[in-house]
Amino acid sequence: MDNIESQGIRNKNFIMVFLGQIVSAFGSAILRFAIPLYLLEVSGSPALFGTVMALSALPMVILSPIGGVVADRVNKKWIMVFVDFTMAGLVVLYMLTMGAIAIVPMTIAIMMALFASTAMMDPAVEGSIPLLISADHLVQANSFISLVGSLAGMLGPALGGLLFAGFGIFPILVVCAVAKFLAAIMELFICIPNVKQKSADGALSAFFGDTSAGLRFIFNEKPLLAKILLTIFMIQLVLAPFAIIGIPVLITRNLGMNEGMVGIAQAAMGVGGIFGGILTGVLGKRLRFHRAHWLLFTASLVFFPIGIAFLLGTNYFATYIIIVSAIFVAMTVLTLFTIQMLTFVQIETPPEMLGKVSALSTMIIMMGLPIGQFIFGMLFERFDSLPWIVVFVSVVASAMVALNSRRYFKCISK
Repeated sequence: MDNIESQGIRNKNFIMVFLGQIVSAFGSAILRFAIPLYLLEVSGSPALFGTVMALSALPMVILSPIGGVVADRVNKKWIMVFVDFTMAGLVVLYMLTMGAIAIVPMTIAIMMALFASTAMMDPAVEGSIPLLISADHLVQANSFISLVGSLAGMLGPALGGLLFAGFGIFPILVVCAVAKFLAAIMELFICIPNVKQKSADGALSAFFGDTSAGLRFIFNEKPLLAKILLTIFMIQLVLAPFAIIGIPVLITRNLGMNEGMVGIAQAAMGVGGIFGGILTGVLGKRLRFHRAHWLLFTASLVFFPIGIAFLLGTNYFATYIIIVSAIFVAMTVLTLFTIQMLTFVQIETPPEMLGKVSALSTMIIMMGLPIGQFIFGMLFERFDSLPWIVVFVSVVASAMVALNSRRYFKCISK
């Protein structure tokens, strides 16, 4: 095992993880933005768009526990390197087969690969942070890692929208492949302590044993954690799919704007995430876990003006401004919430179980996303001329989930 002392956020290895994730997340963000939008443009069907996105998310649900087990048993550095090199190769393969294979199976395949890579990468990255950073710096470190995704979420769609509107899909694939390759090269220089579990069992037995241990820890030893994860599952079912499926559909189909405007809206989401990450780092220990449900409630209500705008037939540009503003505010408060919950999981979980518990937590909450994406795709197609109905359904349902979760969050130590 490498002998590295945990320290503050300025140590070399954390900085290398941070920089490598910026480049890798940028490649993922631009690909995740452009490929589904390309399908929506070609097909013109929100239902197909939602169905493909739902199928694409399945590997993350299925592979998250495997990613957690692997993260606990394999050096996390090599997981990051392998995932980014593999994804770069798959994007190149996708480019080479364009035009030879139908768009729908191609889109499903590349998006499944992207979500599968996330399922393997996230537990490795999240599990590496407590090994590199001392406990009193964890909130700040997690806020920096959160900033990575938010920065990628801002720059990726903005650049993707411009490239898509001006040059089509091919340049986007080139940029993504190069980003993934560069990230893998950078990750080769990271040194992460290798905290492995000892086991005399085979790989399959180890997987089921580790998964069972992780589930017992969540549901038996930490039932409060299980209840909070269920709350986030419900938010993923009724709020997240509205943002993922609804925003592109509302802007391109209902407002009649181009992909560049979708990119700007997605960039606003990234800016909100960056602001939320900075705000979390500034507030630090002043944030209180037991009040986190109010963040979910706020994120729900900020989408209400979008429904009002479509109900009243507000000017298209004014409606677009409302959408962008709502996305920014929602992402800000959801980033505050996400970092708090990640820190809560890390504090409550022993170091040797961080990978599996993080992955199982991701699996549990992500199970709601593909279901919600499928449902919202169908809803936006069914209520194509009355989108405000779908908006209000999402707002009311998510607000009720947030208010109901108060009884769980108030049990967390202040």
